[in-house]
Amino acid sequence: MIRHLVLFTLFCCNIFIIQAQKNNSETLRYPEMVSAFYTLLDKQNFWTGDTAAASLRNKFLTVIDSAENWGLAGNDYHYTALHELVKIAPGEEDSGILKRCELIFTDAAISFFKDLYEGSNNNARHDELSSKYTEINKRIILNRLVALCNGNCFEDVINSLEPAGDAYAVLKSEYQRQAASHSFYNMMQLKRTLNYLRWINHFKFERYIVVNIPSAELGYYQADTVALRMKVVVGKPSTQTPRFAAYCNKVILYPYWNVPASITNKELLPLFRKSPGLIEDMKMQVIDNNGKIIDPSSLNWSSYNKYNFPYRLRQSTGCDNALGVMKFNLTDPFNVYMHDTNNKLAFLRSNRFYSHGCIRIEKPLELANLILPTPVDSTFIQSCLKDEKPMELDLTNTVPVFIIYSTAGINADNNVVYYKDVYKLLKR
Repeated sequence: MIRHLVLFTLFCCNIFIIQAQKNNSETLRYPEMVSAFYTLLDKQNFWTGDTAAASLRNKFLTVIDSAENWGLAGNDYHYTALHELVKIAPGEEDSGILKRCELIFTDAAISFFKDLYEGSNNNARHDELSSKYTEINKRIILNRLVALCNGNCFEDVINSLEPAGDAYAVLKSEYQRQAASHSFYNMMQLKRTLNYLRWINHFKFERYIVVNIPSAELGYYQADTVALRMKVVVGKPSTQTPRFAAYCNKVILYPYWNVPASITNKELLPLFRKSPGLIEDMKMQVIDNNGKIIDPSSLNWSSYNKYNFPYRLRQSTGCDNALGVMKFNLTDPFNVYMHDTNNKLAFLRSNRFYSHGCIRIEKPLELANLILPTPVDSTFIQSCLKDEKPMELDLTNTVPVFIIYSTAGINADNNVVYYKDVYKLLKR
Protein backbone atom coordinates (compact mmCIF):
# COMPACT_ATOMS: atom_id res chain seq x y z
CA MET A 1 0.00 0.00 0.00
CA ILE A 2 2.79 2.43 0.99
CA ARG A 3 4.75 1.47 -2.13
CA HIS A 4 1.73 2.24 -4.32
CA LEU A 5 1.26 5.59 -2.57
CA VAL A 6 4.90 6.50 -3.16
CA LEU A 7 4.65 5.54 -6.83
CA PHE A 8 1.44 7.56 -7.21
CA THR A 9 3.09 10.59 -5.61
CA LEU A 10 6.10 10.30 -7.89
CA PHE A 11 3.77 9.96 -10.88
CA CYS A 12 1.87 13.15 -9.93
CA CYS A 13 5.13 15.00 -9.38
CA ASN A 14 6.42 13.92 -12.80
CA ILE A 15 3.16 15.04 -14.42
CA PHE A 16 3.57 18.45 -12.80
CA ILE A 17 7.18 18.79 -13.95
CA ILE A 18 6.24 17.73 -17.50
CA GLN A 19 3.45 20.33 -17.47
CA ALA A 20 5.87 22.98 -16.17
CA GLN A 21 8.30 22.09 -18.97
CA LYS A 22 5.48 22.39 -21.45
CA ASN A 23 4.63 25.80 -20.03
CA ASN A 24 8.30 26.71 -20.46
CA SER A 25 7.70 26.86 -24.22
CA GLU A 26 4.83 29.31 -23.83
CA THR A 27 5.57 32.64 -25.48
CA LEU A 28 5.68 35.78 -23.38
CA ARG A 29 3.67 38.69 -24.74
CA TYR A 30 5.97 41.40 -23.35
CA PRO A 31 9.43 39.89 -22.67
CA GLU A 32 11.19 43.29 -22.65
CA MET A 33 8.80 44.66 -20.06
CA VAL A 34 9.20 41.51 -17.98
CA SER A 35 12.96 42.02 -17.97
CA ALA A 36 12.54 45.74 -17.15
CA PHE A 37 10.30 44.84 -14.21
CA TYR A 38 12.97 42.73 -12.50
CA THR A 39 15.51 45.49 -13.07
CA LEU A 40 13.18 47.92 -11.31
CA LEU A 41 12.50 45.38 -8.58
CA ASP A 42 16.23 44.87 -8.08
CA LYS A 43 15.68 41.21 -7.26
CA GLN A 44 14.67 38.07 -9.11
CA ASN A 45 11.74 36.79 -7.12
CA PHE A 46 8.38 38.40 -6.61
CA TRP A 47 5.83 35.63 -7.08
CA THR A 48 7.94 32.90 -5.45
CA GLY A 49 10.12 32.34 -2.41
CA ASP A 50 7.85 32.61 0.63
CA THR A 51 4.29 32.31 1.91
CA ALA A 52 3.50 35.94 1.04
CA ALA A 53 4.48 35.29 -2.59
CA ALA A 54 2.23 32.23 -2.71
CA SER A 55 -0.63 34.34 -1.36
CA LEU A 56 0.05 36.95 -4.05
CA ARG A 57 -0.08 34.27 -6.76
CA ASN A 58 -3.46 33.09 -5.48
CA LYS A 59 -4.84 36.64 -5.34
CA PHE A 60 -3.75 37.34 -8.90
CA LEU A 61 -5.21 34.06 -10.09
CA THR A 62 -8.54 35.12 -8.55
CA VAL A 63 -8.32 38.34 -10.58
CA ILE A 64 -7.64 36.44 -13.81
CA ASP A 65 -10.46 34.01 -13.02
CA SER A 66 -12.81 37.00 -12.92
CA ALA A 67 -11.33 38.84 -15.95
CA GLU A 68 -14.75 38.61 -17.59
CA ASN A 69 -16.00 41.20 -15.07
CA TRP A 70 -13.94 43.75 -17.00
CA GLY A 71 -14.92 42.44 -20.40
CA LEU A 72 -11.53 40.73 -20.75
CA ALA A 73 -10.69 37.06 -21.37
CA GLY A 74 -8.62 35.07 -18.88
CA ASN A 75 -7.20 32.97 -21.71
CA ASP A 76 -5.29 36.06 -22.89
CA TYR A 77 -3.23 35.95 -19.69
CA HIS A 78 -1.63 32.47 -19.59
CA TYR A 79 -4.70 31.13 -17.80
CA THR A 80 -3.81 27.42 -17.98
CA ALA A 81 -0.16 27.96 -17.10
CA LEU A 82 -1.08 30.11 -14.10
CA HIS A 83 -3.38 27.42 -12.76
CA GLU A 84 -0.60 24.85 -13.00
CA LEU A 85 2.08 27.07 -11.53
CA VAL A 86 -0.04 28.23 -8.60
CA LYS A 87 0.12 24.69 -7.27
CA ILE A 88 3.79 25.08 -6.42
CA ALA A 89 4.33 24.46 -2.73
CA PRO A 90 7.43 25.46 -0.72
CA GLY A 91 10.08 22.77 -1.02
CA GLU A 92 8.62 21.23 -4.18
CA GLU A 93 10.07 23.70 -6.69
CA ASP A 94 13.24 23.45 -8.68
CA SER A 95 15.07 26.48 -10.08
CA GLY A 96 13.61 26.02 -13.57
CA ILE A 97 10.02 25.95 -12.31
CA LEU A 98 10.64 28.95 -10.07
CA LYS A 99 12.08 30.94 -12.94
CA ARG A 100 9.22 30.07 -15.23
CA CYS A 101 6.71 30.87 -12.54
CA GLU A 102 8.20 34.34 -12.18
CA LEU A 103 8.19 35.00 -15.90
CA ILE A 104 4.69 33.70 -16.59
CA PHE A 105 3.05 35.48 -13.66
CA THR A 106 4.83 38.77 -14.43
CA ASP A 107 3.94 38.60 -18.12
CA ALA A 108 0.32 37.80 -17.26
CA ALA A 109 0.12 40.74 -14.85
CA ILE A 110 1.68 43.13 -17.36
CA SER A 111 -0.68 41.91 -20.09
CA PHE A 112 -3.74 42.29 -17.88
CA PHE A 113 -2.71 45.73 -16.64
CA LYS A 114 -1.98 46.94 -20.19
CA ASP A 115 -5.34 45.76 -21.53
CA LEU A 116 -7.14 47.31 -18.59
CA TYR A 117 -5.29 50.60 -19.03
CA GLU A 118 -4.94 50.97 -22.81
CA GLY A 119 -7.79 48.78 -24.06
CA SER A 120 -7.17 45.40 -25.63
CA ASN A 121 -8.09 46.29 -29.24
CA ASN A 122 -9.05 49.68 -30.67
CA ASN A 123 -9.96 48.26 -34.12
CA ALA A 124 -8.45 51.33 -35.79
CA ARG A 125 -7.20 51.16 -39.36
CA HIS A 126 -4.78 53.99 -38.56
CA ASP A 127 -3.54 55.12 -35.15
CA GLU A 128 -1.31 58.17 -35.18
CA LEU A 129 -1.44 58.64 -31.42
CA SER A 130 -0.58 55.45 -29.53
CA SER A 131 3.02 55.01 -30.70
CA LYS A 132 3.92 58.38 -29.15
CA TYR A 133 2.86 57.11 -25.72
CA THR A 134 4.49 53.67 -25.77
CA GLU A 135 7.31 54.48 -23.35
CA ILE A 136 5.06 56.47 -21.01
CA ASN A 137 2.58 53.60 -20.90
CA LYS A 138 5.35 51.08 -20.15
CA ARG A 139 6.50 53.14 -17.17
CA ILE A 140 2.96 53.47 -15.84
CA ILE A 141 2.25 49.73 -16.13
CA LEU A 142 5.56 48.72 -14.54
CA ASN A 143 5.14 51.23 -11.73
CA ARG A 144 1.70 49.80 -10.96
CA LEU A 145 3.19 46.32 -10.79
CA VAL A 146 5.99 47.54 -8.54
CA ALA A 147 3.29 49.10 -6.34
CA LEU A 148 2.11 45.58 -5.53
CA CYS A 149 5.59 44.91 -4.14
CA ASN A 150 5.10 47.80 -1.77
CA GLY A 151 1.98 46.29 -0.24
CA ASN A 152 -0.72 47.91 -2.38
CA CYS A 153 -3.69 45.61 -2.90
CA PHE A 154 -4.82 44.45 -6.33
CA GLU A 155 -8.12 46.31 -6.05
CA ASP A 156 -6.41 49.68 -5.55
CA VAL A 157 -3.99 49.10 -8.41
CA ILE A 158 -6.75 47.99 -10.77
CA ASN A 159 -8.90 50.99 -9.87
CA SER A 160 -5.97 53.28 -10.63
CA LEU A 161 -5.70 51.81 -14.14
CA GLU A 162 -9.37 52.03 -15.13
CA PRO A 163 -10.95 55.19 -16.57
CA ALA A 164 -12.63 57.51 -14.09
CA GLY A 165 -16.04 58.99 -14.79
CA ASP A 166 -19.67 57.98 -14.81
CA ALA A 167 -19.84 56.77 -18.42
CA TYR A 168 -17.30 53.99 -17.89
CA ALA A 169 -18.87 52.97 -14.57
CA VAL A 170 -22.36 52.81 -16.10
CA LEU A 171 -21.20 50.79 -19.11
CA LYS A 172 -19.16 48.41 -16.97
CA SER A 173 -22.15 47.82 -14.73
CA GLU A 174 -24.34 47.24 -17.79
CA TYR A 175 -21.79 44.75 -19.13
CA GLN A 176 -21.85 42.78 -15.89
CA ARG A 177 -25.67 42.82 -15.93
CA GLN A 178 -25.74 41.50 -19.51
CA ALA A 179 -23.14 38.86 -18.59
CA ALA A 180 -25.33 37.68 -15.72
CA SER A 181 -28.21 37.20 -18.15
CA HIS A 182 -25.94 35.62 -20.81
CA SER A 183 -26.84 38.26 -23.42
CA PHE A 184 -23.77 37.50 -25.51
CA TYR A 185 -24.43 39.90 -28.39
CA ASN A 186 -24.91 42.83 -26.04
CA MET A 187 -21.84 41.72 -24.10
CA MET A 188 -19.79 41.80 -27.30
CA GLN A 189 -20.98 45.32 -28.08
CA LEU A 190 -20.22 46.55 -24.57
CA LYS A 191 -16.77 44.93 -24.58
CA ARG A 192 -15.84 47.01 -27.61
CA THR A 193 -17.12 50.17 -25.99
CA LEU A 194 -15.26 49.55 -22.73
CA ASN A 195 -12.05 49.01 -24.69
CA TYR A 196 -12.63 52.21 -26.67
CA LEU A 197 -13.07 54.14 -23.43
CA ARG A 198 -9.88 52.67 -21.97
CA TRP A 199 -7.96 53.50 -25.12
CA ILE A 200 -9.27 57.06 -25.42
CA ASN A 201 -9.11 57.93 -21.72
CA HIS A 202 -5.64 56.58 -20.98
CA PHE A 203 -4.03 59.40 -23.01
CA LYS A 204 -5.31 61.95 -20.47
CA PHE A 205 -5.79 64.57 -23.20
CA GLU A 206 -7.04 67.95 -22.03
CA ARG A 207 -9.35 68.08 -25.04
CA TYR A 208 -10.28 65.74 -27.86
CA ILE A 209 -12.99 64.88 -30.37
CA VAL A 210 -14.80 61.54 -30.69
CA VAL A 211 -16.95 60.67 -33.70
CA ASN A 212 -18.96 57.49 -33.23
CA ILE A 213 -20.05 56.08 -36.58
CA PRO A 214 -23.05 53.92 -35.51
CA SER A 215 -24.64 56.74 -33.48
CA ALA A 216 -23.71 59.35 -36.15
CA GLU A 217 -22.71 61.75 -33.39
CA LEU A 218 -19.72 63.86 -32.42
CA GLY A 219 -18.59 64.77 -28.93
CA TYR A 220 -16.02 67.42 -28.08
CA TYR A 221 -14.47 66.65 -24.69
CA GLN A 222 -12.69 68.89 -22.24
CA ALA A 223 -11.11 67.03 -19.30
CA ASP A 224 -13.25 63.97 -20.13
CA THR A 225 -16.46 66.01 -19.94
CA VAL A 226 -18.61 66.54 -23.03
CA ALA A 227 -18.50 70.26 -23.80
CA LEU A 228 -20.31 70.00 -27.15
CA ARG A 229 -22.49 67.35 -28.79
CA MET A 230 -23.77 67.32 -32.33
CA LYS A 231 -25.17 65.12 -35.06
CA VAL A 232 -23.00 64.11 -37.99
CA VAL A 233 -23.44 62.47 -41.38
CA VAL A 234 -20.98 59.64 -42.04
CA GLY A 235 -20.22 57.25 -44.88
CA LYS A 236 -22.79 54.91 -46.32
CA PRO A 237 -22.09 51.16 -46.09
CA SER A 238 -20.61 51.11 -49.61
CA THR A 239 -18.27 54.06 -48.86
CA GLN A 240 -17.57 53.59 -45.16
CA THR A 241 -15.98 56.18 -42.93
CA PRO A 242 -12.76 54.53 -41.74
CA ARG A 243 -11.88 54.09 -38.07
CA PHE A 244 -8.76 55.98 -37.07
CA ALA A 245 -7.04 58.25 -34.58
CA ALA A 246 -5.33 61.40 -35.88
CA TYR A 247 -5.19 65.14 -35.26
CA CYS A 248 -7.20 68.16 -36.35
CA ASN A 249 -4.48 70.65 -37.23
CA LYS A 250 -6.31 73.47 -39.01
CA VAL A 251 -9.69 74.95 -39.87
CA ILE A 252 -10.23 76.21 -43.42
CA LEU A 253 -12.84 78.92 -44.01
CA TYR A 254 -14.49 79.00 -47.44
CA PRO A 255 -12.78 75.81 -48.62
CA TYR A 256 -12.75 74.48 -52.15
CA TRP A 257 -14.13 71.01 -52.62
CA ASN A 258 -11.49 69.16 -54.60
CA VAL A 259 -13.60 66.36 -55.98
CA PRO A 260 -11.98 62.91 -55.53
CA ALA A 261 -11.25 61.14 -58.80
CA SER A 262 -13.55 58.28 -57.80
CA ILE A 263 -16.53 60.64 -57.52
CA THR A 264 -15.57 62.46 -60.72
CA ASN A 265 -15.34 59.24 -62.71
CA LYS A 266 -18.29 57.34 -61.27
CA GLU A 267 -20.81 60.11 -60.67
CA LEU A 268 -20.05 63.52 -62.16
CA LEU A 269 -18.47 62.72 -65.51
CA PRO A 270 -21.46 60.63 -66.70
CA LEU A 271 -23.76 63.52 -65.68
CA PHE A 272 -21.70 66.16 -67.44
CA ARG A 273 -21.48 64.09 -70.63
CA LYS A 274 -25.26 64.13 -70.83
CA SER A 275 -25.82 67.66 -69.49
CA PRO A 276 -22.73 69.91 -69.59
CA GLY A 277 -24.83 72.78 -68.23
CA LEU A 278 -24.83 71.08 -64.82
CA ILE A 279 -21.20 72.09 -64.42
CA GLU A 280 -22.18 75.72 -63.99
CA ASP A 281 -25.26 74.88 -61.92
CA MET A 282 -23.08 72.95 -59.46
CA LYS A 283 -20.44 75.71 -59.39
CA MET A 284 -17.79 73.28 -60.61
CA GLN A 285 -14.44 74.35 -61.99
CA VAL A 286 -12.30 72.34 -64.39
CA ILE A 287 -8.60 72.43 -63.42
CA ASP A 288 -5.67 71.27 -65.55
CA ASN A 289 -2.39 69.76 -64.35
CA ASN A 290 -0.88 73.22 -63.94
CA GLY A 291 -3.70 74.42 -61.69
CA LYS A 292 -5.22 76.59 -64.42
CA ILE A 293 -9.01 76.94 -64.63
CA ILE A 294 -10.35 75.73 -67.98
CA ASP A 295 -13.54 77.04 -69.54
CA PRO A 296 -15.86 73.98 -69.48
CA SER A 297 -17.74 75.17 -72.57
CA SER A 298 -14.52 74.77 -74.58
CA LEU A 299 -14.46 71.02 -73.92
CA ASN A 300 -16.11 68.25 -75.88
CA TRP A 301 -17.65 66.40 -72.91
CA SER A 302 -19.09 63.57 -74.97
CA SER A 303 -15.55 62.46 -75.83
CA TYR A 304 -14.48 61.92 -72.22
CA ASN A 305 -14.76 58.85 -70.00
CA LYS A 306 -13.06 57.69 -66.81
CA TYR A 307 -10.03 56.50 -68.78
CA ASN A 308 -9.19 59.66 -70.71
CA PHE A 309 -10.41 62.63 -68.65
CA PRO A 310 -7.21 64.72 -68.18
CA TYR A 311 -8.57 67.25 -65.69
CA ARG A 312 -9.73 67.42 -62.10
CA LEU A 313 -12.87 69.07 -60.76
CA ARG A 314 -13.13 71.62 -58.00
CA GLN A 315 -16.22 73.25 -56.57
CA SER A 316 -15.92 77.00 -56.03
CA THR A 317 -16.24 78.42 -52.53
CA GLY A 318 -19.41 79.69 -50.90
CA CYS A 319 -22.52 78.40 -49.16
CA ASP A 320 -23.40 76.26 -52.21
CA ASN A 321 -20.18 74.29 -51.75
CA ALA A 322 -20.64 70.69 -50.61
CA LEU A 323 -18.23 71.42 -47.75
CA GLY A 324 -20.23 74.47 -46.71
CA VAL A 325 -18.04 77.32 -45.48
CA MET A 326 -15.82 75.43 -43.04
CA LYS A 327 -13.51 72.42 -43.25
CA PHE A 328 -11.64 70.76 -40.36
CA ASN A 329 -8.47 69.23 -41.71
CA LEU A 330 -7.41 65.86 -40.26
CA THR A 331 -3.99 64.22 -40.52
CA ASP A 332 -5.28 60.75 -41.44
CA PRO A 333 -4.04 58.98 -44.61
CA PHE A 334 -7.54 58.40 -46.02
CA ASN A 335 -8.25 62.01 -47.12
CA VAL A 336 -11.17 62.00 -44.68
CA TYR A 337 -12.01 65.23 -42.87
CA MET A 338 -14.86 66.95 -41.04
CA HIS A 339 -16.79 69.75 -42.69
CA ASP A 340 -19.82 71.98 -42.80
CA THR A 341 -22.49 71.20 -45.41
CA ASN A 342 -24.82 73.06 -47.75
CA ASN A 343 -27.57 70.59 -46.83
CA LYS A 344 -28.59 71.44 -43.28
CA LEU A 345 -31.73 69.28 -43.53
CA ALA A 346 -29.46 66.23 -43.40
CA PHE A 347 -29.29 66.52 -39.62
CA LEU A 348 -33.04 66.14 -39.26
CA ARG A 349 -32.82 62.58 -40.53
CA SER A 350 -32.40 59.61 -38.20
CA ASN A 351 -30.51 57.67 -40.89
CA ARG A 352 -27.38 59.77 -41.39
CA PHE A 353 -25.22 57.28 -43.28
CA TYR A 354 -24.91 58.52 -46.85
CA SER A 355 -21.66 60.45 -47.33
CA HIS A 356 -18.72 59.24 -49.41
CA GLY A 357 -16.72 58.77 -46.19
CA CYS A 358 -16.08 62.29 -44.91
CA ILE A 359 -17.89 63.60 -41.85
CA ARG A 360 -20.46 66.39 -42.16
CA ILE A 361 -20.95 68.15 -38.84
CA GLU A 362 -24.00 69.95 -37.51
CA LYS A 363 -22.34 72.77 -35.53
CA PRO A 364 -19.10 73.75 -37.29
CA LEU A 365 -18.94 77.32 -35.99
CA GLU A 366 -19.38 76.23 -32.35
CA LEU A 367 -16.67 73.59 -32.73
CA ALA A 368 -14.27 75.98 -34.45
CA ASN A 369 -14.66 78.54 -31.68
CA LEU A 370 -13.80 75.88 -29.09
CA ILE A 371 -10.61 74.64 -30.74
CA LEU A 372 -9.20 77.77 -32.39
CA PRO A 373 -7.10 80.26 -30.40
CA THR A 374 -9.38 83.16 -31.43
CA PRO A 375 -13.10 83.09 -32.32
CA VAL A 376 -14.20 83.01 -35.95
CA ASP A 377 -16.02 86.09 -37.25
CA SER A 378 -19.55 84.72 -37.50
CA THR A 379 -20.64 87.54 -39.84
CA PHE A 380 -17.87 86.62 -42.27
CA ILE A 381 -19.02 83.00 -42.21
CA GLN A 382 -22.75 83.67 -42.44
CA SER A 383 -22.41 86.19 -45.27
CA CYS A 384 -21.96 83.32 -47.76
CA LEU A 385 -19.52 85.27 -49.89
CA LYS A 386 -19.11 84.09 -53.48
CA ASP A 387 -15.70 83.01 -54.77
CA GLU A 388 -13.99 83.95 -51.52
CA LYS A 389 -10.44 82.66 -51.34
CA PRO A 390 -9.93 79.89 -48.75
CA MET A 391 -8.50 81.04 -45.42
CA GLU A 392 -6.45 78.54 -43.39
CA LEU A 393 -6.46 78.95 -39.61
CA ASP A 394 -3.84 76.87 -37.80
CA LEU A 395 -4.58 75.48 -34.36
CA THR A 396 -2.12 76.55 -31.68
CA ASN A 397 -2.33 73.00 -30.31
CA THR A 398 -3.61 70.19 -32.50
CA VAL A 399 -6.68 68.37 -31.23
CA PRO A 400 -6.75 64.54 -31.13
CA VAL A 401 -9.65 63.05 -33.09
CA PHE A 402 -10.95 59.51 -32.62
CA ILE A 403 -13.24 58.00 -35.27
CA ILE A 404 -14.65 54.89 -33.63
CA TYR A 405 -17.26 52.21 -34.30
CA SER A 406 -19.14 51.59 -31.08
CA THR A 407 -22.65 50.13 -31.17
CA ALA A 408 -23.17 50.67 -27.43
CA GLY A 409 -22.79 53.93 -25.58
CA ILE A 410 -24.13 56.55 -23.21
CA ASN A 411 -26.61 59.22 -24.25
CA ALA A 412 -26.91 62.77 -22.89
CA ASP A 413 -29.01 61.45 -19.99
CA ASN A 414 -26.26 58.98 -19.01
CA ASN A 415 -28.36 56.00 -20.06
CA VAL A 416 -27.01 53.01 -21.99
CA VAL A 417 -28.13 52.91 -25.63
CA TYR A 418 -27.50 50.44 -28.44
CA TYR A 419 -27.09 51.39 -32.09
CA LYS A 420 -27.57 49.54 -35.34
CA ASP A 421 -24.54 47.77 -36.76
CA VAL A 422 -24.78 49.81 -39.98
CA TYR A 423 -21.53 48.50 -41.48
CA LYS A 424 -22.15 44.93 -40.27
CA LEU A 425 -18.75 44.78 -38.60
CA LEU A 426 -19.87 42.77 -35.59
CA LYS A 427 -19.98 39.00 -35.63
CA ARG A 428 -23.00 37.57 -33.92
